[in-house]
Amino acid sequence: MPHKNPRLPSTVRHFVSRIGMVRHHKRNLDALRRLDPERNQASTPPEDEEVRLVALWAVEFYSPAHTDNLYRSFRRLGWTKYKEDARHDPLLWLEDLRVKQGGGWMNLGILTPTDSSSFIGMTRHTVPLPDHVVYAMASIHAMTPSLNCIAVCFVFDDESDHSPIKSYDQALRSYYQTDSVPTEHGWRILHPKDQKARRIQAVRTRLSESALRWFKETFPGIFSSGVLVDNFPTCELIVTKKAEPFANQFGALESWNQYTSILGLVNYNVWKHNTIPMGIRFPFGAFRSEYNLIVAGKEASLIEQLN
Repeated sequence: MPHKNPRLPSTVRHFVSRIGMVRHHKRNLDALRRLDPERNQASTPPEDEEVRLVALWAVEFYSPAHTDNLYRSFRRLGWTKYKEDARHDPLLWLEDLRVKQGGGWMNLGILTPTDSSSFIGMTRHTVPLPDHVVYAMASIHAMTPSLNCIAVCFVFDDESDHSPIKSYDQALRSYYQTDSVPTEHGWRILHPKDQKARRIQAVRTRLSESALRWFKETFPGIFSSGVLVDNFPTCELIVTKKAEPFANQFGALESWNQYTSILGLVNYNVWKHNTIPMGIRFPFGAFRSEYNLIVAGKEASLIEQLN
Protein backbone atom coordinates (compact mmCIF):
# COMPACT_ATOMS: atom_id res chain seq x y z
CA MET A 1 0.00 0.00 0.00
CA PRO A 2 1.38 3.44 -0.87
CA HIS A 3 2.45 5.65 2.03
CA LYS A 4 -0.11 8.34 2.93
CA ASN A 5 2.59 11.08 3.07
CA PRO A 6 5.30 10.07 0.63
CA ARG A 7 8.61 11.89 1.15
CA LEU A 8 10.45 13.49 -1.71
CA PRO A 9 13.77 11.88 -2.60
CA SER A 10 16.61 13.30 -0.52
CA THR A 11 18.32 14.80 -3.57
CA VAL A 12 15.16 16.69 -4.54
CA ARG A 13 14.56 17.84 -0.94
CA HIS A 14 18.12 19.16 -0.76
CA PHE A 15 17.68 20.99 -4.07
CA VAL A 16 14.39 22.59 -2.99
CA SER A 17 15.87 23.55 0.39
CA ARG A 18 18.86 25.11 -1.36
CA ILE A 19 16.58 27.21 -3.57
CA GLY A 20 14.85 28.53 -0.45
CA MET A 21 18.17 29.34 1.20
CA VAL A 22 19.40 31.20 -1.87
CA ARG A 23 16.22 33.30 -2.06
CA HIS A 24 16.41 34.10 1.65
CA HIS A 25 20.10 35.02 1.31
CA LYS A 26 19.39 37.34 -1.63
CA ARG A 27 16.63 39.13 0.33
CA ASN A 28 18.96 39.46 3.31
CA LEU A 29 21.77 40.81 1.13
CA ASP A 30 19.44 43.34 -0.51
CA ALA A 31 18.34 44.57 2.91
CA LEU A 32 21.93 44.90 4.13
CA ARG A 33 22.98 46.79 0.99
CA ARG A 34 20.47 49.52 1.80
CA LEU A 35 22.74 50.31 4.77
CA ASP A 36 25.89 50.57 2.61
CA PRO A 37 25.95 54.38 2.30
CA GLU A 38 25.79 54.78 6.07
CA ARG A 39 28.35 52.05 6.77
CA ASN A 40 30.77 53.30 4.15
CA GLN A 41 30.56 56.80 5.58
CA ALA A 42 31.14 55.53 9.14
CA SER A 43 34.36 53.79 8.13
CA THR A 44 35.72 56.59 5.91
CA PRO A 45 38.27 59.09 7.28
CA PRO A 46 37.16 62.75 7.48
CA GLU A 47 38.11 65.00 4.58
CA ASP A 48 40.80 66.71 6.65
CA GLU A 49 42.39 63.38 7.66
CA GLU A 50 45.31 61.77 5.89
CA VAL A 51 46.51 58.26 6.69
CA ARG A 52 50.05 57.70 5.42
CA LEU A 53 52.06 54.49 5.37
CA VAL A 54 55.38 56.30 5.54
CA ALA A 55 57.88 53.47 5.86
CA LEU A 56 58.36 49.76 6.41
CA TRP A 57 61.05 48.08 8.50
CA ALA A 58 62.10 44.55 7.61
CA VAL A 59 64.59 42.35 9.46
CA GLU A 60 66.61 39.31 8.45
CA PHE A 61 68.64 37.04 10.73
CA TYR A 62 71.87 35.16 10.06
CA SER A 63 72.86 32.05 11.99
CA PRO A 64 76.32 30.42 11.51
CA ALA A 65 74.80 28.47 8.60
CA HIS A 66 73.97 31.76 6.82
CA THR A 67 77.07 33.80 7.72
CA ASP A 68 78.83 32.94 4.47
CA ASN A 69 75.84 34.33 2.53
CA LEU A 70 76.09 37.56 4.49
CA TYR A 71 79.83 37.92 3.86
CA ARG A 72 79.39 37.19 0.15
CA SER A 73 76.67 39.81 -0.06
CA PHE A 74 78.90 42.51 1.46
CA ARG A 75 81.72 41.64 -0.95
CA ARG A 76 79.41 41.51 -3.99
CA LEU A 77 77.97 44.94 -3.16
CA GLY A 78 81.45 46.42 -2.66
CA TRP A 79 80.89 47.37 0.98
CA THR A 80 84.28 46.06 2.11
CA LYS A 81 86.53 48.79 0.74
CA TYR A 82 87.58 50.10 4.16
CA LYS A 83 90.24 47.46 4.68
CA GLU A 84 91.66 48.87 7.89
CA ASP A 85 88.67 50.58 9.46
CA ALA A 86 86.24 48.33 11.34
CA ARG A 87 83.99 51.36 11.96
CA HIS A 88 83.02 51.40 8.27
CA ASP A 89 83.77 47.90 7.00
CA PRO A 90 81.01 45.50 8.13
CA LEU A 91 83.17 42.40 7.58
CA LEU A 92 85.98 43.75 9.76
CA TRP A 93 83.41 44.83 12.34
CA LEU A 94 81.83 41.36 12.48
CA GLU A 95 85.22 39.63 12.71
CA ASP A 96 86.29 41.97 15.49
CA LEU A 97 83.14 41.18 17.50
CA ARG A 98 83.59 37.47 16.90
CA VAL A 99 87.10 37.60 18.37
CA LYS A 100 85.98 39.72 21.32
CA GLN A 101 82.88 37.54 21.89
CA GLY A 102 80.78 40.67 22.09
CA GLY A 103 77.72 42.29 20.57
CA GLY A 104 76.66 45.67 19.23
CA TRP A 105 75.33 47.37 16.14
CA MET A 106 76.69 49.26 13.15
CA ASN A 107 75.05 51.83 10.89
CA LEU A 108 75.31 50.63 7.28
CA GLY A 109 74.21 53.98 5.93
CA ILE A 110 71.70 55.13 3.33
CA LEU A 111 70.67 52.93 0.40
CA THR A 112 69.49 54.61 -2.81
CA PRO A 113 68.39 53.00 -6.09
CA THR A 114 70.48 55.42 -8.16
CA ASP A 115 73.52 57.57 -7.55
CA SER A 116 72.29 60.56 -5.54
CA SER A 117 73.76 63.70 -4.02
CA SER A 118 70.86 64.08 -1.57
CA PHE A 119 72.74 62.56 1.35
CA ILE A 120 76.02 64.45 1.36
CA GLY A 121 78.30 63.61 4.27
CA MET A 122 76.57 60.29 4.98
CA THR A 123 77.63 56.74 4.18
CA ARG A 124 75.64 55.87 1.08
CA HIS A 125 75.36 52.82 -1.15
CA THR A 126 73.66 52.42 -4.51
CA VAL A 127 71.48 49.29 -4.36
CA PRO A 128 68.34 48.25 -6.29
CA LEU A 129 65.32 48.86 -4.05
CA PRO A 130 61.66 47.71 -4.20
CA ASP A 131 59.17 49.71 -6.27
CA HIS A 132 58.17 53.13 -4.88
CA VAL A 133 61.01 53.14 -2.31
CA VAL A 134 62.99 56.40 -2.59
CA TYR A 135 65.69 55.38 -0.11
CA ALA A 136 66.35 53.02 2.78
CA MET A 137 68.30 53.10 6.03
CA ALA A 138 70.19 49.95 7.02
CA SER A 139 71.97 48.69 10.12
CA ILE A 140 73.51 45.43 11.26
CA HIS A 141 73.11 44.09 14.78
CA ALA A 142 75.26 41.42 16.43
CA MET A 143 72.84 39.78 18.86
CA THR A 144 75.53 37.29 19.89
CA PRO A 145 78.93 36.48 18.34
CA SER A 146 77.18 33.89 16.13
CA LEU A 147 73.77 35.48 15.48
CA ASN A 148 73.46 38.63 13.38
CA CYS A 149 70.55 40.69 12.12
CA ILE A 150 70.18 43.26 9.35
CA ALA A 151 67.37 45.80 9.75
CA VAL A 152 66.31 47.95 6.80
CA CYS A 153 63.82 50.82 6.87
CA PHE A 154 62.28 51.36 3.42
CA VAL A 155 60.95 54.90 2.95
CA PHE A 156 58.14 55.23 0.41
CA ASP A 157 57.71 57.76 -2.37
CA ASP A 158 55.12 60.40 -1.45
CA GLU A 159 54.48 61.64 -5.00
CA SER A 160 53.25 58.62 -6.95
CA ASP A 161 49.52 57.78 -6.73
CA HIS A 162 50.49 54.10 -6.74
CA SER A 163 52.91 54.38 -3.83
CA PRO A 164 52.16 52.37 -0.66
CA ILE A 165 52.25 55.66 1.26
CA LYS A 166 48.70 56.42 0.03
CA SER A 167 47.38 52.86 -0.17
CA TYR A 168 45.64 52.74 3.22
CA ASP A 169 43.99 56.12 2.77
CA GLN A 170 42.74 55.09 -0.68
CA ALA A 171 41.40 51.77 0.63
CA LEU A 172 39.51 53.48 3.44
CA ARG A 173 37.94 56.08 1.13
CA SER A 174 36.76 53.61 -1.52
CA TYR A 175 33.07 52.72 -1.65
CA TYR A 176 32.16 49.07 -1.12
CA GLN A 177 28.91 47.17 -1.64
CA THR A 178 28.02 44.54 0.95
CA ASP A 179 28.92 41.17 -0.51
CA SER A 180 29.09 37.54 0.52
CA VAL A 181 31.30 34.52 0.04
CA PRO A 182 30.02 30.93 0.16
CA THR A 183 30.94 28.76 3.14
CA GLU A 184 30.34 25.11 3.91
CA HIS A 185 26.95 25.79 5.49
CA GLY A 186 25.86 29.02 3.82
CA TRP A 187 27.41 32.41 3.22
CA ARG A 188 29.67 34.81 5.06
CA ILE A 189 28.59 38.43 4.83
CA LEU A 190 31.30 40.95 3.97
CA HIS A 191 30.28 44.42 5.12
CA PRO A 192 32.07 47.51 3.73
CA LYS A 193 34.44 47.61 6.74
CA ASP A 194 35.33 43.94 6.16
CA GLN A 195 36.24 44.64 2.54
CA LYS A 196 38.32 47.66 3.53
CA ALA A 197 40.17 45.50 6.06
CA ARG A 198 40.76 42.84 3.38
CA ARG A 199 42.19 45.40 0.98
CA ILE A 200 44.52 46.76 3.67
CA GLN A 201 45.63 43.24 4.56
CA ALA A 202 46.35 42.62 0.87
CA VAL A 203 48.67 45.65 0.89
CA ARG A 204 50.45 44.32 3.99
CA THR A 205 50.89 40.92 2.38
CA ARG A 206 52.21 42.48 -0.82
CA LEU A 207 54.76 44.59 1.09
CA SER A 208 55.90 41.59 3.13
CA GLU A 209 56.42 39.61 -0.06
CA SER A 210 58.34 42.54 -1.58
CA ALA A 211 60.66 42.69 1.46
CA LEU A 212 61.19 38.92 1.25
CA ARG A 213 62.19 39.16 -2.43
CA TRP A 214 64.55 42.07 -1.74
CA PHE A 215 66.40 40.28 1.04
CA LYS A 216 66.51 37.05 -0.93
CA GLU A 217 68.23 38.91 -3.78
CA THR A 218 70.39 41.25 -1.68
CA PHE A 219 71.10 39.79 1.79
CA PRO A 220 69.73 36.21 1.88
CA GLY A 221 69.39 34.77 5.38
CA ILE A 222 67.14 32.61 7.55
CA PHE A 223 63.72 34.13 6.78
CA SER A 224 64.29 34.64 3.06
CA SER A 225 65.30 30.98 2.78
CA GLY A 226 61.62 30.10 3.19
CA VAL A 227 61.51 29.12 6.85
CA LEU A 228 58.37 31.27 7.27
CA VAL A 229 56.99 30.13 3.88
CA ASP A 230 55.85 33.39 2.19
CA ASN A 231 55.93 35.54 5.35
CA PHE A 232 58.61 37.99 6.43
CA PRO A 233 59.02 39.99 9.69
CA THR A 234 58.01 43.61 9.10
CA CYS A 235 56.99 46.69 11.04
CA GLU A 236 55.14 49.55 9.38
CA LEU A 237 55.11 53.24 10.27
CA ILE A 238 51.67 54.87 9.98
CA VAL A 239 51.24 58.62 10.46
CA THR A 240 47.80 60.21 10.80
CA LYS A 241 46.88 63.85 10.45
CA LYS A 242 43.84 63.99 12.73
CA ALA A 243 43.22 60.76 14.65
CA GLU A 244 45.20 59.82 17.74
CA PRO A 245 46.34 56.23 17.10
CA PHE A 246 45.58 53.66 19.82
CA ALA A 247 43.14 56.01 21.60
CA ASN A 248 40.05 53.81 21.22
CA GLN A 249 39.55 50.64 23.21
CA PHE A 250 39.32 47.42 21.21
CA GLY A 251 35.73 46.19 21.14
CA ALA A 252 34.15 49.56 21.95
CA LEU A 253 30.86 49.61 20.02
CA GLU A 254 31.13 53.26 18.98
CA SER A 255 34.56 52.71 17.42
CA TRP A 256 33.97 49.34 15.76
CA ASN A 257 33.33 50.77 12.27
CA GLN A 258 35.85 53.60 12.52
CA TYR A 259 38.79 53.66 10.15
CA THR A 260 41.28 53.51 13.02
CA SER A 261 39.80 50.18 14.10
CA ILE A 262 39.96 48.84 10.55
CA LEU A 263 43.66 49.73 10.49
CA GLY A 264 44.15 47.99 13.83
CA LEU A 265 45.05 51.24 15.62
CA VAL A 266 43.10 50.33 18.76
CA ASN A 267 44.31 50.40 22.34
CA TYR A 268 44.88 46.70 22.85
CA ASN A 269 48.17 44.79 22.84
CA VAL A 270 49.86 48.17 22.48
CA TRP A 271 53.05 49.49 24.06
CA LYS A 272 53.18 53.29 24.38
CA HIS A 273 56.31 55.35 24.97
CA ASN A 274 56.35 57.54 28.08
CA THR A 275 57.54 60.67 26.29
CA ILE A 276 57.41 60.07 22.53
CA PRO A 277 53.79 60.27 21.23
CA MET A 278 53.90 56.90 19.45
CA GLY A 279 52.86 53.35 20.13
CA ILE A 280 53.64 49.84 18.89
CA ARG A 281 50.79 47.45 18.21
CA PHE A 282 51.53 43.74 18.48
CA PRO A 283 49.52 41.09 16.57
CA PHE A 284 46.27 39.89 18.09
CA GLY A 285 42.87 38.43 17.25
CA ALA A 286 41.10 39.88 14.23
CA PHE A 287 44.15 42.01 13.42
CA ARG A 288 46.60 39.13 13.64
CA SER A 289 49.27 39.29 11.01
CA GLU A 290 51.71 37.08 12.82
CA TYR A 291 54.91 38.69 11.60
CA ASN A 292 53.75 42.31 11.28
CA LEU A 293 53.99 45.10 13.86
CA ILE A 294 52.63 48.64 13.59
CA VAL A 295 54.26 51.82 14.86
CA ALA A 296 51.90 54.79 14.62
CA GLY A 297 51.65 58.41 15.68
CA LYS A 298 49.83 61.65 14.96
CA GLU A 299 51.76 64.01 12.70
CA ALA A 300 51.29 67.16 14.81
CA SER A 301 52.36 65.37 18.00
CA LEU A 302 55.47 63.99 16.33
CA ILE A 303 56.47 67.40 14.92
CA GLU A 304 55.93 68.97 18.32
CA GLN A 305 58.20 66.35 19.88
CA LEU A 306 60.95 67.07 17.32
CA ASN A 307 60.78 70.80 18.05
